[in-house]
Amino acid sequence: MQLYTNIIALAVLACGELMNSHAQAATQERQIALVGSNFCRLTLPTTSSPIRNRATGVRNEGSTSTFVTCVYPSGEGRVSGGSKNTAIWLYVASLDGALHDMSCTGVASDADFNLTYVSKTGVAPPTSTGAALIWEPDDFGDWGTIQDHGQFSVTCLLPPQTAITLGYVDSTTDVGT
Repeated sequence: MQLYTNIIALAVLACGELMNSHAQAATQERQIALVGSNFCRLTLPTTSSPIRNRATGVRNEGSTSTFVTCVYPSGEGRVSGGSKNTAIWLYVASLDGALHDMSCTGVASDADFNLTYVSKTGVAPPTSTGAALIWEPDDFGDWGTIQDHGQFSVTCLLPPQTAITLGYVDSTTDVGT
């Protein structure tokens, strides 16, 4: 009987240890694709703006530069610590066949909602998709990810005859075991 009790006690102890061990978390790489007309808006709305939301993106069809702001979702919505953004992409293109210089500023916030501003410059080429401006972790102090506890956004001075066509959010997400 004593042997039987010891075997039961060992089995219970072993089960307890197995249940107490921590499982390895698995991660998954994800990419959210965004159409410019869906996530970018005129920064200061007016009735006489040359900015047009089209199926191919947000277009400046006028003759003067205009500010446009694009707000990116987090890889997991607003789940605290759920995702880690690894790259933010913004594609810009020319509408008139000419090359256009562009300037955009990305804004990220840390857990204390301290804002970090990072400007990028690029050239909008005359292609349907355009060229990418990319914000990466190194741009924000190399935390390994882009801090987005608030919400990541980009504001661009959109030159005449240019468009924001696409955006992407690359992230890694903890998906359990």
